Amino acid sequence: MLIVIFQKKYQILRLFLISPDMHRMHHSVVLAEKNSNFGFNLPWWGYIFRTYRTQPQAGYLNMTTGIELFLTLVDHG
Repeated sequence: MLIVIFQKKYQILRLFLISPDMHRMHHSVVLAEKNSNFGFNLPWWGYIFRTYRTQPQAGYLNMTTGIELFLTLVDHG
């Protein structure tokens, strides 16, 4: 019950303030996600310019962030 109440309040809060999860999507390696959620405190710009995304394709736990070139360099030494 407490989790359901928190989720509803969190959804309402996201209408007015950028959460760390919302902004983190802007650092995704997926182009559509990278070009979204530019705000750092107010989400309205994303709503107005239709760049707001609610969740990453892979979900927050499986999302890859970073710059692809550097990620490739790290993987290949």
